Amino acid sequence: MLDPALTAALDELCAHRPLLLASDYDGVLARLRDDPAAAVLEPGFGALLSRLAAVRGATVALVSGRGVEDLRTTSGLSGPFRWVGSHGAEFDGAIAGELAGRRDALAAALRPYVAAVPGARLEVKPASVAVHVRTVADPAAGERLLDDVAAGPGADAGLTAKPGKAVLELAVTDADKGSGCGGWPTSWGPPRCCTSATTSPTRTPSGRCPTP
Repeated sequence: MLDPALTAALDELCAHRPLLLASDYDGVLARLRDDPAAAVLEPGFGALLSRLAAVRGATVALVSGRGVEDLRTTSGLSGPFRWVGSHGAEFDGAIAGELAGRRDALAAALRPYVAAVPGARLEVKPASVAVHVRTVADPAAGERLLDDVAAGPGADAGLTAKPGKAVLELAVTDADKGSGCGGWPTSWGPPRCCTSATTSPTRTPSGRCPTP
């Protein structure tokens, strides 16, 4: 049961229009899985999000480190949602050009590291590359791999490291989920108030009112 003060604050926030409701995906709308492709939406959440998106003056955004296309495919969601992918580097669609080239070069540099550790997996996203060690049988070997990646290719000053649970993601942009929520395209309209939920170790669920 929610604290009464929190309930009152949420009631006040949700009375604002226009309103942006933003949520992380993995660990919030879907359980964390060893295989990211298996992280399907929890039962009932799709219907709930659809009801929220139908509220007049409300915009529902899905925010993720995943690419937008991967997020759409894995969640199975369709409808009037807004999509923020690659930690805020993508809005409703994929990125290309120079960033894609830098991402591909990074993936090539990381492959030998991952290939040397059984169970490790490389995930290439639109604006980043992630090294996963959740399925490495020897936890110590997995930690050493992440340390080696951080000290090797990850030491490039042009990359942004995003460590997580048994994963190190290296992004070719400095975008993050918080700035992604606050920097929506003008085509989304001018949301006056925003509330968000995230599992990031550096953020907590919060409400804020950015300037239109």
